[in-house]
Amino acid sequence: MSSNYVYNQIRKSSLANIFISIVVILIVLILGFNIPFRKVFQLKYFESVSNVADAHIRGTDYAEVNIDELTYTGYDYYHRGTRFASYYYNISNNVCTFVLVKNKGEKAEPILKNHTSKARLTDNNEKTEELTALLAADLSWTSEGLKSITSTVMIDETMYHSTGYIYLAVSLVVIFVFILLYMISNLLIFSIPELHPSCRYLLKLKKKKKNIRSVCMEVNNRVILKTDTLILTKHYLIITSLFNFEIIPIGRIIWAYEHSKWHHILWHKTKLSYTLSILYGHKILIDSTKNTKEDIDTILEYFHENYENMIIGYTEKNRIRAQKKYRRMKNHHSK
Repeated sequence: MSSNYVYNQIRKSSLANIFISIVVILIVLILGFNIPFRKVFQLKYFESVSNVADAHIRGTDYAEVNIDELTYTGYDYYHRGTRFASYYYNISNNVCTFVLVKNKGEKAEPILKNHTSKARLTDNNEKTEELTALLAADLSWTSEGLKSITSTVMIDETMYHSTGYIYLAVSLVVIFVFILLYMISNLLIFSIPELHPSCRYLLKLKKKKKNIRSVCMEVNNRVILKTDTLILTKHYLIITSLFNFEIIPIGRIIWAYEHSKWHHILWHKTKLSYTLSILYGHKILIDSTKNTKEDIDTILEYFHENYENMIIGYTEKNRIRAQKKYRRMKNHHSK
């Protein structure tokens, strides 16, 4: 291994994180451009219902329509057993347009005057044809007669969800900003590896380079155990993965124990995984499900033989001891 092993590993994990960040940013941008935010937030305004059908044919999906008068059909739209909206109609210029108006009271008003509807424009469907037949019977018209003057578009207020789109837009912006900052931080770490969090526990800043050289030397000459995700040397436990790289001075570990877990498919046990759990510094780190029981036993045995102050093994007594020790260390660093 080269002398700059630490920097190479940091750059490798940073590159992987940058790649994932770019993928997520592209997904967010694709979603942002394909979700009709502009159509929902910048509604096309119509003074009347006369031009709504033509506008829908030309691509208008969401609109704010001013309607002089709406008449209640006597029929309602129910959602989960509750009246959610009511069907109204407007006849203007010998064209009948149906409007599904959101419920604003216990009962639907027979007539709505100067009603402004913020809605999605939808094509007529089977429900519209059923409504046309029912209304024609109520008005003593023929179904074909009313159908012949019915607009091809329904104004549906229940399909306009501005609040949901606001939440979605805010969520996408937050994700985009977070991932962008994450990518920028990884670009900085790639350029200046010493900024990586794995260097935080390498004693004081002025000695950091010396300790990084010490890590590289031990990786080259003093490896006790090496797996796909762990390297144990005399003084360091190094955790490696595609997206993460961590250097832990063993002397700073408070508590270490082995945790086993059965993985299930339905009720069948399929695989028993072994995890090395350690408490150190200011956080809990769990690693790694890819190691065998023999690997973890070797690490714990080395800790037990060489670091007498470290708490080894999981018991309730050890958990309480580790928590007390962790709090003392945390209070000491906060002063």
